[in-house]
Amino acid sequence: MSRNYKISIFLLSLILSVVVLLLVFPAVIQVSNSVVYGADDQREAAHGMNFVTNPVTGESYIFWSDQYDSGSDSDGDWTHDIYYQQISLDDPQITDKHVLISAPEAQEPASVSCTSDGEFFVTFEDGNTKGYGGLSQRYATFDKDMSPVKAYPQTVALGGHSGHGACTSNKMITFWSNEWVDGGGVDNLGTGKDVCVTSMNYDGSKARTLKLTKGKTREWWPIVTASKSNVLLVWQRYIKNHTYSNVCYAVYDPSTGKLNYRGIQALKNIKAKYYTYNAVYLRNLNRYVINITTSNNKSIVLLLNSSGKIVYKKTGLPAFAREASPAVLTKTGADTLCYAKSPSGATFLRVTKNGIRYVGSAKSTYKWGYRGTSGFYTKDGKVACFASLSKDRVVLKKFKSGVD
Repeated sequence: MSRNYKISIFLLSLILSVVVLLLVFPAVIQVSNSVVYGADDQREAAHGMNFVTNPVTGESYIFWSDQYDSGSDSDGDWTHDIYYQQISLDDPQITDKHVLISAPEAQEPASVSCTSDGEFFVTFEDGNTKGYGGLSQRYATFDKDMSPVKAYPQTVALGGHSGHGACTSNKMITFWSNEWVDGGGVDNLGTGKDVCVTSMNYDGSKARTLKLTKGKTREWWPIVTASKSNVLLVWQRYIKNHTYSNVCYAVYDPSTGKLNYRGIQALKNIKAKYYTYNAVYLRNLNRYVINITTSNNKSIVLLLNSSGKIVYKKTGLPAFAREASPAVLTKTGADTLCYAKSPSGATFLRVTKNGIRYVGSAKSTYKWGYRGTSGFYTKDGKVACFASLSKDRVVLKKFKSGVD
C-alpha cells in the first residue's frame, strides 16, 4: 500500500470522526454571558411574532424581531431589530416592514400588547447591555401612529431575559426570567434560574417586582396573558435528569402586586415538551386557556376560570407548534380557537365557559418553525391566518375555518 494511499485513508477516517463528534456534540454559540443558544438555533434569523389589534383605533398589526437583512455580527452576536406592519383583516397580506426599534445588538423576542387607551407596550430581551450577563429586559411604548411615548431604552430589569408582556385595564405587565444555569434543558444548553413579574402604570411609574421562585428550582420561558383586572403567568420548571418539563402557572393581581390565594400551581402529572405551551385570555367567556404539548407529542388544553381554577381539561389532541399563539374567533356563547399544529397544518377547537370540543384539523405543506407564529381571523370569520417567521422572511398561512 502506497504512503499516499495510507494518508488518504487516515484523512478520510479523521474527517468521519469529526463529523460523528459534531453530530453527537453539537457546537454552541453564546450570544451573551448568560443565555446560551445552539449553533443551529432557528431564532438566530428571527424571533417573536405578535398579532395585536388596537382597542381604540380598531387597526391591526403584526410585530416581530428579525435579522434577516443584517445577520449576526463578526463575533456571532445577534443583531435583531423590532419591526411592524399593519394588517388588513379584509384581505391580509405581508407587505413592507417598518423599523420600530433598532440598536447594534439584538432586541428579541419582541412581545407586544396594547393598553386600554391605545398605546403599544413593547418588551424584549436587549443585548445592548454592559455587565449583568450582557442582557436586560427592556421596554418602550408607542402611540397609535407608532411614535415613541416612552422611547427605547426603558429598563424593566438589568440581567433579565426571555420576557413577555401584557396589559390590564390600567397596568403594563412584564413576566421575565432571571439568571441562567448551565446544563439541562434543550440540547443540554441550560435553563433559566428564576421567574419574576413586574407591573407598572401606563406611564412607567410605580413599578414593582415580585420574584415568584427562590432558586430552589430552575424556572424559565415565562408567558403572560391578561384580563382587565388580573394576569395569568405560565412558565416551565426543569426536572432534573429528564428531558421534559413541568408547566407551572399562577394568577397575579397587579393592584396588590401579589399572587392570588391559589399561589403557584405545578402541573406535575403533565410531562411537557420544552417551550411548547402558550396561554390566551378569552374576554367573551372570561376564561383563560393554556395549551401544552407533551413529551410524547400529544397535546392537552386546560380551561381556567379567572381565579385560576381548572374547569375543563381536554386531552388526546394533536401536537401544537412551538412558540405559536392561536387565532381566536369570538361568537356569542362560544369561541373558536385555531392552533398551528405540529409539524404542519392547523387544529380547530370550540370553547365555551365550561368545555372544549375538538372540531377538526386542516392540512398544509408548510412546516412551522419555532421562531414565532401568531394567529388571527379575517374580518368575516371565514379564514384563520397565521403570521409566521420563516428562515428568511415573514410568511402568512391561511386555513378555511370550517366552523359555522
